Amino acid sequence: MAFITEVEKEEKNNKVMQLFVSNYPDFTGEVTIMKKDKETSTEKYERHYNYEVESGKYRKYRFSSPFSWKNSKGKLVN
Repeated sequence: MAFITEVEKEEKNNKVMQLFVSNYPDFTGEVTIMKKDKETSTEKYERHYNYEVESGKYRKYRFSSPFSWKNSKGKLVN
């Protein structure tokens, strides 16, 4: 399991995952992206996005079709 933290709200998840997969092509497991959502004086809010990663390809966790794997360039692969 890996965590990608401190991701700005405006950044696209696909770009973040493409960078992760290209930097760690042998990683297999779950990746959680934690995006800053908003911050008050007492609390910090984050959104979490879960992805499955398998040897250089990724897809959204659980809710994706079995054929929706993407590679480090964002292209669909089987």
